[in-house]
Amino acid sequence: MRVLITGAYGFVGRYMAREMAEAGYPVLATDIVSPEKAEGIFPEGTEYFQCDLLDLSELERLISDAAPDLVVHLAAQSSGRVSISRPAETFRVNIFGFINLLEVLRKIGNNPRVLAVGSGEEYGRKKSPDMPLKEDAAIDPANPYAASKASQTIIAMQYQRTYGLDILGTRSFNHTGPGQSELFVFPSFAKKCAGIAYGGNEPLLKTGNLEIIRDFLDVRDVVRAYRILSEEGKPGRVYNVCSGEGLKLKEGLDIIIEQFDIEVEIDKDPELFRPADVPVFIGDNSRLSGETGWKRIISAEKMLSALADYWKSRYSR
Repeated sequence: MRVLITGAYGFVGRYMAREMAEAGYPVLATDIVSPEKAEGIFPEGTEYFQCDLLDLSELERLISDAAPDLVVHLAAQSSGRVSISRPAETFRVNIFGFINLLEVLRKIGNNPRVLAVGSGEEYGRKKSPDMPLKEDAAIDPANPYAASKASQTIIAMQYQRTYGLDILGTRSFNHTGPGQSELFVFPSFAKKCAGIAYGGNEPLLKTGNLEIIRDFLDVRDVVRAYRILSEEGKPGRVYNVCSGEGLKLKEGLDIIIEQFDIEVEIDKDPELFRPADVPVFIGDNSRLSGETGWKRIISAEKMLSALADYWKSRYSR
């Protein structure tokens, strides 16, 4: 089974390429960056194709040349915060790029399986008693990114019903790991702690609300779920990819600080608080685990330790 990964140059894409290669699948990677920039990023034997999903002629050439049996669709503008300032770009990339992909697959007609990776943010603002969220919970996206991913999921299911494409989707909750941008909360904490431990920075961390609880997975557990869903998931289904457990941000920060063996003053900055943040946001993974046997392997402690080790190594270099 030849596997094409869109958005392969991104954080999750690199882990996905490694997961599929280690499972023995021929891996085809595509992203908008040049082959020169992508050189050395992917496992040995990976074929790389530069392609902009918004360019139909490029996309048709890619699908014809690659002839994939499976497409793992990760290409996206993936930040809710960025989407608020760049809504048009977010919708263009996340919705029209996906439609272009499906239209080309439909036109060429070899009908590979498609795993459309969505987001837990599609559920929107829910109350604590609603947790953990199952796949039948109402979607109520609260930012352009979430709306674009909810649209992607709806489009995927429509193409499956109308055209018979072999598509399934995910709603993936928070995940992190080495290599994730420090725009995200735990990489940001780990980088700042490394700066305090090794860079001589002031032992002060300005934070937002550390009492909120979120559902986090290690990225390696996430890409393993994607591989298993690609193999065993049912077309026309959406699966939560999540731990099913809540992690308070303060507890996660404490784990990271302990890894660096430092003392840090925490300064809660009101400007970093988000007034619309829901206190608790946790998913239910029973459909994923029940239908495929997937289980979380990497604990929150090991997940955050790996993140701390990554930033230690960055500073040592």
